[in-house]
Amino acid sequence: MKRSVIFLLAALLAASLVVPAMAEEPVTLRFWTDPRFRNIAGMEDKTSLPGEWEMIQAQEFMKLYPHVTIEVEVIPFEDLTVRVPAAIAAGGAPDILKDYLGRTAQYWHEGVLEPLEDLIPQDELADYLPSLVEMYTLDGHLHALPSYSWVGHLVANKAIWDEKGLGHLLPTIDNPSWTVEEFEAAIEAVKEDSLWPFGLFVPPDGQADYRYLAFFWVFGAKLYEGGDYSRVDLNSPEGVEALTWLKSLNDRELIQPGATTMTSAQLDTMLWRGEIAMMGNTAALWSGYTNALRDGKVTREIDLVPVPYPTVPGVSAGLAVGPTGFAIFKQEDPNKLKWAVEFIRFLNQPEYQQIYAQNASQFPVRLSAGNPHEGKPHFEMIQKMLELYGAEDLGVTSTYYNQVRTLLSTEIQAVLINQKTPEQALADFEREANRILSR
Repeated sequence: MKRSVIFLLAALLAASLVVPAMAEEPVTLRFWTDPRFRNIAGMEDKTSLPGEWEMIQAQEFMKLYPHVTIEVEVIPFEDLTVRVPAAIAAGGAPDILKDYLGRTAQYWHEGVLEPLEDLIPQDELADYLPSLVEMYTLDGHLHALPSYSWVGHLVANKAIWDEKGLGHLLPTIDNPSWTVEEFEAAIEAVKEDSLWPFGLFVPPDGQADYRYLAFFWVFGAKLYEGGDYSRVDLNSPEGVEALTWLKSLNDRELIQPGATTMTSAQLDTMLWRGEIAMMGNTAALWSGYTNALRDGKVTREIDLVPVPYPTVPGVSAGLAVGPTGFAIFKQEDPNKLKWAVEFIRFLNQPEYQQIYAQNASQFPVRLSAGNPHEGKPHFEMIQKMLELYGAEDLGVTSTYYNQVRTLLSTEIQAVLINQKTPEQALADFEREANRILSR
């Protein structure tokens, strides 16, 4: 869905935001953002560099409210985990931060964010997906305002199956589910020399946790039970069964070599070369394919289709979601807090959420934003999967999220390289993770 810039600006100027009735005291807000948005449709010449889109937004807000000055600073992704904590420690945190839930939740636990549930109009908050509002509610408080989200799922290069006349082995939008047995039959059917059916990477820092945790959910194993982040629950018969099954795929060479040392970029390259047929990812892979095609990195026929993780009878397993939102750091000046809230409301208007979702290949979290990917079958399939399976708990809002996921990845690595049995690895993970969680 493309909207002209003129239409967008008209909509923004007509937005129902608070209009000052008299001269206001000057306010300066520091807004830190990641560099995700570039080349906004219809504004490519003005948004080719990270931060230019956010500066345009800030300028539009300042036109509406001349007493407010917005200072935009772009923080590279690799620096977000360093710059923000360092700024907090030094007492120099920004006023507003756009970042991933897994990090903003940690700042809430540190006690440095403003609760927002009483600052956002309830009728406006009712326009947000309830599951996302719930996910962003910590200790009974809305710690940040969700904006857009990725959804984790499997992606298959259907061309590999079609070339063998086996495209019928993959799920479709009319029948978006399959069993573990059907999944195995599908990947075994395309195994060849120099073609591994399934791509997996388990980095030591745990960054790809949603890709392998999904296989635990398939068998009914949960990292945490019922939102209780005081202990892990993965060391269960279901967890052992899941990890044993994942190891069997690796032992049967259905997974590419080097899963414990592979990077995401290397796995993508193998996909473009036709060396793997399927892997876990998000809708961002379609943007990656467009870039790889432009850069001449694609050397075989590619037809990417989203497919769900397989299911086990009687087990309800959801999909991983990774939302990004706007957080406001603690403010001593109530007037400054007021305008920080107005600015994040401005940034999160449905028209902007549509643009965010289109540009990031993700999904809006406001109901009135509609479907910004209309006419794109793969997005329709992903939305249908999300509606069918719902969201799963990655534990991203737990206090020790990063430590626990790093620990889990090292234990899975140990299983894949035959250093530990699944039983040993999960027992070791449980013991050490619970020690961390009991601090």
